[in-house]
Amino acid sequence: MKYDIDIEMELQHENFDKILKNFEYVDGLEEILNETLELYDSESFIDLTKNMENYMNQHNKDFLTSNLTPEDLKEKFLILQNASILKKSKIKLLYVPSLWGDTIVFEHFKALTSFYAVLMKMKANKDKISEEKKFLFIEKLIYLLLDFDKNSTFKHADKNFFHSLKKIKWDKNANKLFDKIYDMHSDVIIYILGGSFSKIFLYNQSGNYFALTFLVACNAVNHGRNRMIEDDVVIAFKTFYKLIHADIDQLSI
Repeated sequence: MKYDIDIEMELQHENFDKILKNFEYVDGLEEILNETLELYDSESFIDLTKNMENYMNQHNKDFLTSNLTPEDLKEKFLILQNASILKKSKIKLLYVPSLWGDTIVFEHFKALTSFYAVLMKMKANKDKISEEKKFLFIEKLIYLLLDFDKNSTFKHADKNFFHSLKKIKWDKNANKLFDKIYDMHSDVIIYILGGSFSKIFLYNQSGNYFALTFLVACNAVNHGRNRMIEDDVVIAFKTFYKLIHADIDQLSI
């Protein structure tokens, strides 16, 4: 299906104005909404969206040649052992939310690591991404978030961190704000792919949603909160968009 960009932008600006009006008290919101609209012309985001599944398949092939098993990874990387504190969905579909009431589940963590792997595969081209560097960067990211490109020290994500993630909940208004912004984000994906009735759309839609939600939760935990608030939403989207447009040196460790 072909979309008219003028009609698309008119509808998006209507959404933009409504969100800004209803959440005018949120610092940094207008910047995030503008960055969301800029995705229509973002070469990196367009490439990532159209080829996400291909990049993930390439990464998976690289992993198979490493002769490591998922059990090997869990034994080797403490963050994977700690992340297993989070519940896993029993429904074996792509990123299905928990059926037991936890807001954050293991699939959220997995979505962020998968997103980073895909992003690096896109930017590194044929180079293999080491599992060591991948998980070390993820630890840096979930602690520093927007400052992931800074040469700063960071804490390792220990069991207490993941126990806090397991207990965290949404503030009602923050959840509404997240969904409103993500609706705009999702509309960009639909425009790029020419529709929403495809496997690649579902891959992007659910993967980005879960990765962003995990970043929101991480920012809340880092600030000692047991609820995700509007400020966490803003930081998560800023971080996510900064990741997409970062160069490979900024994404390496």
